[in-house]
Amino acid sequence: MPTQTATDAVAAPPAADRALATAAAAGRPIITAGHERALRAELDRLRHRLEAEFTERLREARGFGPSDANDDYLQIKEEEAVLAAGIAHISMLLESALVVDEAALESGLGALGSTVHVTDRDSGRRRRYRLTGGHEPLTLGVASAGSPIGRALMGKRVGDIVDVVLPRGRRRRLEITAVEASEAWSKTAS
Repeated sequence: MPTQTATDAVAAPPAADRALATAAAAGRPIITAGHERALRAELDRLRHRLEAEFTERLREARGFGPSDANDDYLQIKEEEAVLAAGIAHISMLLESALVVDEAALESGLGALGSTVHVTDRDSGRRRRYRLTGGHEPLTLGVASAGSPIGRALMGKRVGDIVDVVLPRGRRRRLEITAVEASEAWSKTAS
């Protein structure tokens, strides 16, 4: 199978399913196409700020004396380093991430944006998890694609039973009872 790059959105459902399962198992960041666009916009904004704003601020600060004894200059250089680290972090994330076009995923599979309903085979407890990429905000009822539960549910169908090894060695056997398609899939499938 050809290697996916950060700029290639997954195109066909079977390839998407395999790529998603492989990426999740390898711990590779998985992000939606929408999240990729937001990260690229943020990266452009930060780069512009680094080039335009800091160049001007450093030029002004140099007028206050030599750089080694100039508190303004040193503070600006420190802020510049923090901003450059943020740019590097986003760049590395975009380079290594698998970008998933939610609309290209097969309906009925646990995938980014979908909600997977499960029943714990041991306790009978029912839960539901909305699957997200590992770099999106997490809330109650959300499972990151990089988490043990998220990795186990990615690419699974109704009726599948998954074994999940949680932190501290706890194990759970979950049966998938329903999969609700992501909003992106629902809009394009109708």
